[in-house]
Amino acid sequence: MAELPRKVQLLSPAGPVTFTRRNLQPPSELYITPDDLVSVTANSSFPAMVLTVQSRILDLSGVVRHSSQAMRPPSDRTRIGVELLLGEGFLLGLAFILEVAGVRRGQCFVTAAVNSSRAGGVPVIPLVSGYLDDNSLLGWPPYSLRSQAEEPGLMRTIVGTNPAAGAEISESVPTDARWRLVGTRFQLVTDGTVINRRVQVSIDDGVNVQLHTGATDVQVAGETKTYNAGAWGAWQADVSNQRWLALPPDIELLGGYRIRTDTLNLQAGDDYGAPVLLVEEWIDEGS
Repeated sequence: MAELPRKVQLLSPAGPVTFTRRNLQPPSELYITPDDLVSVTANSSFPAMVLTVQSRILDLSGVVRHSSQAMRPPSDRTRIGVELLLGEGFLLGLAFILEVAGVRRGQCFVTAAVNSSRAGGVPVIPLVSGYLDDNSLLGWPPYSLRSQAEEPGLMRTIVGTNPAAGAEISESVPTDARWRLVGTRFQLVTDGTVINRRVQVSIDDGVNVQLHTGATDVQVAGETKTYNAGAWGAWQADVSNQRWLALPPDIELLGGYRIRTDTLNLQAGDDYGAPVLLVEEWIDEGS
């Protein structure tokens, strides 16, 4: 014989649930005084960047006030800042909202902190720092502090400048950027002068050479060769019109560093094409 279902006793009130509205503890641990302001900074490499900082604060009368502030950082990675004068009360939340589409990780870095005029504008409570992109949200709470080079950067394919005949390739890391060089590819067409050329690649900080590597084979007059430089797992033998140069893995370059050729016996009629570089890019911490 089947067992009859038991009757469940409900312990909740029969009527609507109500909550106390007076003498409550504040819903936030962060109290903003009249001497405090929230300082927000942003760096961007994205063209025509627009983002909005939204805030919520519980004022002394018990009213939750909302505010928003637009920011338009330039695409040259220059840091700009705004100061949010929120008034006295408990800070409930901050949120960063992108107003443009297509922003990828590594293109926009933001920070927020509470500053006190009594401390001379020095941040006294860091709130949040990190990258914004189309596929993630950033705000406070919770406290989340990331450095600019801590997270994955932006993978970029960069087509460099096509040098004039007889000139070397020279590409510089932009100001306030940090690159991890994955590899580069370029072509050299030699004129009819009978002499052996040897292609070499140098990396320097603008003055001091830090790395110098060269092709194993020479290039003679009247040839067109394509050179590939990267961190190969094994030494690559030259095949047909392709040449390989070895680079160390994970080369990180700061703003002003250069990637350039240094060709033995380069002639006036020899012509390099525009290099193509694959890099991982961050906004530099020194910016």
